[in-house]
Amino acid sequence: MSPESQAAIRATQARARLWSVVRDANAPVDDRIEALAALIAEHDGAVAEFIVEQLEQSDAETEWQQALVLAAEQIAVPDSALRRRLTRTLYNLASRLRTSTDQGVEPIVHSAIRCCASLLPGAEVTSLLLFLEPPSPIIETRVVALLAIAHLFEAERDHRCVPTELADRVYELACKFLDKDWLVPGTKAAIGQCAVYALAAMGDCRLVDCIQRVNQLGLPWLRRQVAVKLESLVRTWEQEEAEQLAGPLQLVREQLEELRRGSSD
Repeated sequence: MSPESQAAIRATQARARLWSVVRDANAPVDDRIEALAALIAEHDGAVAEFIVEQLEQSDAETEWQQALVLAAEQIAVPDSALRRRLTRTLYNLASRLRTSTDQGVEPIVHSAIRCCASLLPGAEVTSLLLFLEPPSPIIETRVVALLAIAHLFEAERDHRCVPTELADRVYELACKFLDKDWLVPGTKAAIGQCAVYALAAMGDCRLVDCIQRVNQLGLPWLRRQVAVKLESLVRTWEQEEAEQLAGPLQLVREQLEELRRGSSD
């Protein structure tokens, strides 16, 4: 037997051992998590379906379920039916856990929202409105949801399909958290900045009003942080060179210049 064949057999046996650990509900959770990470690193094609099936089991052990959510962010899901199942499962999980009083689950909720949003069909983007609501009672989801929305529309070439209800809510958050009576460094400031970023990614002309608000606040740190987000958006769209992006790109460029002029006044 050739060395190559022997190596292939050893690799197959090692993968089988990993799967044996991952599928063993009685194995220590840390061992299962480590084995799952190894399978993901090897790009094992069966991992995606396994993660979806495990997440769909309502009686999954909490720590294991949380590890599965984090793992879902690391995998590719090319199969459309499997993508729909994973999207639905993560959405339901995030919706349920966002009302938890255990702050330890907040990173899991955020991970579920990010992953769900990255898989979400454009026609269903308004389902993210749930995560733009205030904490219920303690888990904050607005920052991660706004960033997810921004990334969705940053990759979207046709900005004529932006749902009005979603754009209105993003603009509402931008106005509220760019008010001097609300704006303090930390989460509240992040909500305002991310709302501006999301509105820019949507190509919404109300970005003009938001940038005026930023300049009127006269806070150099706020201008800088908003400018960084808009500069990133401009760079991404410039690389696309898509005709449909000409209008939104021009809007964001102009408002980026307004920010820079405001900082020099």
